[in-house]
Amino acid sequence: MDKFLGFAGGCDELGVLNGFRDLCEKYIEGLVELGVWFSCCHRVSDYQMDVMAIKGANGEKLGSKISEKFKESPYRSGIYKYFLINFLCYVEIPIKKFNKEIAIDVNSYDKFLATGCPEVMEYWANISESEVAEKYGAKIYALSLDDGDDIVPYVKLSTDKYGNKKLVNCRKGLDLMEKGIRIIPVFMLKAGVDTLYKKLQEGVVGIDFIKDSGDKRRLYSTLSFKEMNKVYDDLSFVENTIRDSYDGNFMGLKYLSRGIMRLPEVGGSRYSSISRYVNYARIVSLDYESEPDLTYVNIDVGSVGDYWNHYVLGMSDKSIADTWNALLEMGTMEESFSKRNIVGKSTLLNWYEVMHTTVGTVFDRELCLFMLANPILFQGYTGEPAENVGISSQVASSGSVGLL
Repeated sequence: MDKFLGFAGGCDELGVLNGFRDLCEKYIEGLVELGVWFSCCHRVSDYQMDVMAIKGANGEKLGSKISEKFKESPYRSGIYKYFLINFLCYVEIPIKKFNKEIAIDVNSYDKFLATGCPEVMEYWANISESEVAEKYGAKIYALSLDDGDDIVPYVKLSTDKYGNKKLVNCRKGLDLMEKGIRIIPVFMLKAGVDTLYKKLQEGVVGIDFIKDSGDKRRLYSTLSFKEMNKVYDDLSFVENTIRDSYDGNFMGLKYLSRGIMRLPEVGGSRYSSISRYVNYARIVSLDYESEPDLTYVNIDVGSVGDYWNHYVLGMSDKSIADTWNALLEMGTMEESFSKRNIVGKSTLLNWYEVMHTTVGTVFDRELCLFMLANPILFQGYTGEPAENVGISSQVASSGSVGLL
């Protein structure tokens, strides 16, 4: 057991090299090949596989083997302690964050890298064993105790804007039983992303993941030049897009501590950047068979607001009423707007600003299709860039009436 879970084969920048790590890496690689993603203890979706639920020949779960090392701690707390003691870990905790644009609290996450492993600290900050012992020895020792305390000391690992790696001696302990907290060894995430990277180089992959807001999104992506160019037929566009995307160097990720990587969206508009951020720790599932939606490839989604303001400002009272009724039938009307009896240009302008701010690109895409589906109200709209038909983005500001 000590050889499997303990310090068996040395250590690298990700933590201890032992049987547990080797088993998990191979298991995760197999899961991703099958289109399944993973988590540890707490899952953000029932589609994720809990790595700690792996059972041995005797039927005992992997998580139970680990928790036996911390008999005074609850199951999850013991597992998370083991992770922090031995590995570089990704931590995320659900929080509420104030959104200034819409003046309300929204769902988000506090995300960071943490460890209690001295070897990981040495690798990260490029400092000596004696310096780690002097500055962080007390925390390392306290974390190793099986004292039943679920609030544990830890060291946060950060990178400044110049790329310098630092260790942060956190005064407040980490509550391992906080609602929704997830702690995942980075070696597991790397194993998953490395396997996904190979799949992305081979073809198009449908990636279902959970955004910081809690919304589920599907992104079709590929890192295959051939597959990308089939869609866009633009060598320069494809080359620039792939060059700005994840390059396979997991530990070199700019936002490693935030759990995100940059991937191209197959099906995004050719008139703007199609690079998207995906939280790889919150991937739900992977689809290697479905075809991407190419509806928006030749539509300039980014200029739909300019078009909207242009058309609304030129509408008659009847056209405004017809547009309002069509929007109600569309089923995306906010309740605060749908109950209004008096409808004018300012209402339609405000409606767009609120929906664009709160929902974003998904709403803008729906609005493009709505305008294309109502050619009488939006005569001449084809989805091409606004500047191509002489519509200036300044129209939006001239008609702006602020948020409600």
